[in-house]
Amino acid sequence: MAATDEVRLLSLIESSHAGDVFSSFSDYLRPFSALSSTSRKQDRTVTVRSLGKQFLPFLNKSISLFPKRLSVAANPDKEARESAGDLFRAYELCLDCLESFSAQLACKPHTVQLQRLRMIYCLDAWGFYERVSAQAFKVLERLRGSGISSRKCRLLPEVQDGEAELAMVIVEAVAAVFKAIGMALQTDDKPYRTALLLLEEVRAWFRVLDAKAYEKLHRVLVTNLGKCALSLVKEAERFDGDFVRSFCDSTVKEHYKFALSKDRIYKFAREVLSVLFGLKDRRMSVTIDISMSLLRSLTCQFVADTNEDLMEFVDLVSYCAHKVRAAGDMYCGKVSKYLNEMAANFSEAIPQLNQILRLYSSGLSITVYDSTFGESKVKDATDDWKIQALLDDEARWQSLVSLLAMVDSYSGAVRNQTDGSLIGGHKNYNNKTNDSCKNRNKKTCWPQYVDALSFLCQPLADLINSVKRKIVLKSEMPCASAHLSTIHDVFLQYCDGCLFLQRCPSDTGGRATYNNKALLNVAMAAFIISLRTQLKLEISAHLVEDVITSPWIRSQELKYLLASLYNIGVVLYRNKELEKACEALRLCSKASWRCVELHCQMFEIVRPSTEIVSEKLKRKIAKSNKRRRRRGKEDKRGLFVFPLQSLVTGASYSYSWMSLAQENEWHVLLDTSALGSKDMETLGLSLFQPDFLICSFTEVLGKDDPSGFGCLFIKKSSSQALSEAPEHVTNPANLTALKAEPAWKTENDEITLGKGYEDHKASTSATEIEEDDRAIIEFRGLDHADSLGLILISRRLKSLTLWLVRALMTLKHPGSHETEMPLVKICGPKTRTNRGPSISFNIFDWQGEKVDPLVVERLAEREKISLRCAYLQKIRIGKNKRRSDDEKQNLMSLRVSVVSVRLGFMTNFDDVFRVWGFVSRFLDADFVEKEKWRKKALEQIQIAN
Repeated sequence: MAATDEVRLLSLIESSHAGDVFSSFSDYLRPFSALSSTSRKQDRTVTVRSLGKQFLPFLNKSISLFPKRLSVAANPDKEARESAGDLFRAYELCLDCLESFSAQLACKPHTVQLQRLRMIYCLDAWGFYERVSAQAFKVLERLRGSGISSRKCRLLPEVQDGEAELAMVIVEAVAAVFKAIGMALQTDDKPYRTALLLLEEVRAWFRVLDAKAYEKLHRVLVTNLGKCALSLVKEAERFDGDFVRSFCDSTVKEHYKFALSKDRIYKFAREVLSVLFGLKDRRMSVTIDISMSLLRSLTCQFVADTNEDLMEFVDLVSYCAHKVRAAGDMYCGKVSKYLNEMAANFSEAIPQLNQILRLYSSGLSITVYDSTFGESKVKDATDDWKIQALLDDEARWQSLVSLLAMVDSYSGAVRNQTDGSLIGGHKNYNNKTNDSCKNRNKKTCWPQYVDALSFLCQPLADLINSVKRKIVLKSEMPCASAHLSTIHDVFLQYCDGCLFLQRCPSDTGGRATYNNKALLNVAMAAFIISLRTQLKLEISAHLVEDVITSPWIRSQELKYLLASLYNIGVVLYRNKELEKACEALRLCSKASWRCVELHCQMFEIVRPSTEIVSEKLKRKIAKSNKRRRRRGKEDKRGLFVFPLQSLVTGASYSYSWMSLAQENEWHVLLDTSALGSKDMETLGLSLFQPDFLICSFTEVLGKDDPSGFGCLFIKKSSSQALSEAPEHVTNPANLTALKAEPAWKTENDEITLGKGYEDHKASTSATEIEEDDRAIIEFRGLDHADSLGLILISRRLKSLTLWLVRALMTLKHPGSHETEMPLVKICGPKTRTNRGPSISFNIFDWQGEKVDPLVVERLAEREKISLRCAYLQKIRIGKNKRRSDDEKQNLMSLRVSVVSVRLGFMTNFDDVFRVWGFVSRFLDADFVEKEKWRKKALEQIQIAN
């Protein structure tokens, strides 16, 4: 009977609809309840042994089945959770029964607690966090024991050397407690205080573990402790502020105690700050106190082991500073003082970090005007009042002057390493040489330093630009020129840093777009101050010129510059300050022409379309035929020139256009110049019968046509069209019959046709054989094409072409923008199966500027790769159907230069892979400049030799 009950109970565990499992297990295990009524120790021992012999096999099977049934929360709905709760109660009952006679078993005392840990993991998977905490404390209580009074004040047992398994059980139980506290909603701080006590006691048990277990368990413990801290921070207003800050400080210290956990400290800090500043209904004072306490904790433990640690810390400071500024000026002064205190800790150890923190501090304090206006008037104060109050604060400017001196000494080394040409004392940073980038390891904090300067300069520049008219006219705003000069120096420092990062794009860390927006305002503000103070005016003017000619500038931003410079020039002209007005209007003119240039270049950036505008071409063919019929039979027929395939883009066109032209009584000229040696056999001339046919030996014999001529075939019935009087021919062609002379030279009985190119198209060789006193020319390359056959050549060229197109399209500049910018833009068809073996494309650098195809061709020639510069004409750009006739005419006359590569029947995969490898070298922002210097160095060596 007992065996039948056990089978039924075990089947209940595995059933998806178990019903009331706990009551069934409770009835079956009822004999264990008699243990509580047994008072005599001897009788209890006998009873325990008897129950153990009877129920041990059943309990072992049950405990092995419960984790499999409860390990994954497959259906977390209400009914499933109720069913799981019933199973967990039965699971706990089985563990309690097993624990009652565990002392009689031949196993270690903590073996049963290992089974309880398995139940804890199942509870965690189902989200029963309160029960997780209860069971974890139950594990610790059983392991600690309760018989010794000295242990009453402790939560964990005393450390026992050599008990590595016991240590693992204790540490895992503590980690489970931390996670349960972090995931469950706590109404008071008692669980968090218990967590701190557990943290202090569990550290001793880590010494018992081996290195591998130490690493794994400490990482789990620290992660769960971080969840506990995040839970406390979310409800910070409900608890004591000092305790919340103390808990966060303990969490930070625990991360730093083990080297492998340091990499998680900044992730934890970012999560805490995100929670603090993400809750809108929280008091900002509480947020600032906790966030600044967290940064101070990081400061006390901070050791710049790597450059990444330094940058991570600065990014946290930057995040806090921007959030506080967005919250309002009333909090900026308090945070500024905190940052100054933290900066003092690094004044000697890490001076660059000290300067960055002080820059953020100054950036926050620069907008605090309470000392002049009073808190009630700040909101109503105009910009000119604010800047006047700012300039009248002597203490603030003394601090800024001293900081500027430190910043100047820090950035001086970088400026000395820059070999850009000087223009009136200002470096031309648009020169793209990369000499200064060689020492980038010495400037690991340079992007963060520029960001800190941007944080200081942006509010100042906004104020200057908002009252530019009053600053330029001395009579309307009297102020100290020394203070304006200090602001000007800060602006120049920032602009130097931004322009330097533009020269070294790999140092930007994704900040280029953000810095460019600020650079525009700061450069304009620097020019305005120079007009007022008459100091470094030439430097400021050249700075604005650099911004105008920068590759990142857009037409919309240029319009803002143009309008600002024009307004300043007009104000100065009316005030009879003609020299200053001329300088402003000169820059205005430069900005306007740059804007025109950008609009002209817009057509180069848009990918041209090589598709035929079908409807328009059909109308034009039919319209011309109708016009000819109206004028009479004497009117001559038009000539329709039809290329089967584009030599540049590889685009193929349908034969149906020939039929349409012939139906409308056009002369048809078929251009087969792009066809290869075997393609000429498949023209199908008997079907379409063009009037004229032109071909070239370029694609048959190689890139450099050794014969020097092409062919014009004329249909006999159409020859009369060429014999018309010249006055009736729009563009007469003078045809002269010449005797073809061999263009090759014989050397050692072998004739080479042109130079060898990487695609092997020019490797066709000819041999002169004497036979019966006649010279017979044998073309080995054409014979090889015959042996391969048209089908094999076509399939091979199609596969190689499609592979190269896809490979080129995968090349992208890393980290240039928010979305990766492609290196190559294909002009013409991409992956069409009927395309030809020609590919045209353009290469763009990381700033979106097109690389000159002529430069690409010359660099490819040095690598013995055959790329050529070609031009697309009479193409359609964009899909705007509402253009005027003049705009359409300009677009049709536009020439777009492209790089073209053509594959031949001798081309193999190594050749196209070399082409791809060569193009991929342009991912290096300074590849072109390096090659120029390399060529110059080789020329100097040749001259010296």
